[in-house]
Amino acid sequence: MKDVLKNIVDNVFSFGFFMLMACAALFYVALISIDESSAKTKACYKAGLIKVSTDAGSYCVAPTNLVEIK
Repeated sequence: MKDVLKNIVDNVFSFGFFMLMACAALFYVALISIDESSAKTKACYKAGLIKVSTDAGSYCVAPTNLVEIK
């Protein structure tokens, strides 16, 4: 019984298990951020605005306030 418990603990706290959990967490965060970005884009378009991305983040802006750079 002691060896079985030791094997279970060794497998749960192994490097492979931690890497699997880290990859799963990263995948979950990526999915959540894609969903939030899509929702913000839909909200901007519904209000008649355009979503722009800048170094400071993404914002909804009226098309009349945008300037074309040539």
